[in-house]
Amino acid sequence: GNVMLTVINIPVRIGGVTVMPGDMVFGDKEGVYFIPPQEVKEVLDNADVVHIHEPFAPVAAYGLLCAHRRPVIATFHRGGGGPAYLAGKPVFRLLASGIDEAIAVSDYAATGIHPEVLFNGIECDVIRAAVPHPTTAPTILFVGRHDERKGLGVLLEAFSRIDLPIECWVLGHGPQTESLRRRHGSNGRISWLGPVADAEKYARLRGAD
Repeated sequence: GNVMLTVINIPVRIGGVTVMPGDMVFGDKEGVYFIPPQEVKEVLDNADVVHIHEPFAPVAAYGLLCAHRRPVIATFHRGGGGPAYLAGKPVFRLLASGIDEAIAVSDYAATGIHPEVLFNGIECDVIRAAVPHPTTAPTILFVGRHDERKGLGVLLEAFSRIDLPIECWVLGHGPQTESLRRRHGSNGRISWLGPVADAEKYARLRGAD
């Protein structure tokens, strides 16, 4: 949909914490951390390794790559890049000198950057330990962001043409969610489950065919 930007550089209240303009936001399994800009340099100077997710995405990581205060590991997840990536190639070549090790999650995501390809890890033991979610028919499961690159639209078009007693669970959400639901919402064999907790996701992975 359309978005109207009304204000910028204002404090934002999130879960009882106030995020100030310029704060850097970090997250791990323990939670989310907000670091004021005046303390970022100290944090980076004391870090053993700096990991940058999608280092060429505008523009937060550019300063880290230029400064290169500590060894930098960069991970690339997104394939293609679009027009902005093509236009920014000369700049990205300069920024790449600040990357010590580069890792991509697929050959597609590695296009043009030549990192080591290490596919997304899967916690097999955790998934195997989950109790399978019950089903009433052969079931297809989709887990991921609802956008064109993930192929949910292709899956649902194919699914709608199969006249068999099968079901489809759709997890997650994204920019195509509403349009796909309008197109396929009348199909009672499709269950739109939205974002779910890991426990339910693993249970449905075990239950689906």
